[in-house]
Amino acid sequence: MDGRGLIGIVSGLGPLAGSDVLDKALAYSARAYGATDDADYPDIVLFSHGIESFDAKGSIEDGFVRELVRVVQEIELHHPTVLGVACNTAHLHLPALREHTSATVVNLIEATADAAAVFDRSYLLLSSSATRAAGLYHEALNRRGVSYFDVSPTDQLEVDQVVHLVMAHDLDAAGARISRLVQSLETAFDGIIAGCTELPIALEHSRIPHEVPVVSSNDVLARALVDTYYRMKADGNVRPSTWREATSHA
Repeated sequence: MDGRGLIGIVSGLGPLAGSDVLDKALAYSARAYGATDDADYPDIVLFSHGIESFDAKGSIEDGFVRELVRVVQEIELHHPTVLGVACNTAHLHLPALREHTSATVVNLIEATADAAAVFDRSYLLLSSSATRAAGLYHEALNRRGVSYFDVSPTDQLEVDQVVHLVMAHDLDAAGARISRLVQSLETAFDGIIAGCTELPIALEHSRIPHEVPVVSSNDVLARALVDTYYRMKADGNVRPSTWREATSHA
């Protein structure tokens, strides 16, 4: 290591989400920052660890935070300068995770809400049952005056099944199922917020028209990590005091 900084990614909830964030981070590094040679790209440590009690609904049981903290501590051994968690539901416990790392931690919920607020749209909000029940996105979107609606309780069960299919790496089935769900909705919308890190993957394998804009939490996380990394690199790895300061240049 040459002291130029390091991105840490907490993965495993589920594993494909972290992989997707990693892929998007590398692509964004090339596209936005001109990375071409190996040394141009960020150093990245991804730790993928599945937690047995965590399922497609995003259910959290006793011991979840303890296991999540262990992953953060493993990544901390590599001295990350910026850290992201590739799971929206896990942000319920962001304060606890911050206690175990010296890195700047991206708040994915706030960053995704910021991305949605850029455009004057009425969004279909899709997330896991646990993220929805906790109101993680509701509060963040309401503060920004973003127009959105949730699916019905019955359709929420379908969303959870889509998440499960992505976790099982049955991507064609996930894409087909989310296509049927979205196309069956009667409420008008002109954008989708994919507030679960499995859902952007399902949407990329769907038959939903490409002209329907998607605010992908995976894409948001990848960009936030990379932007913060290069900002810190330019500033000599001095950590900004807030996430908003770190991204104000983008």
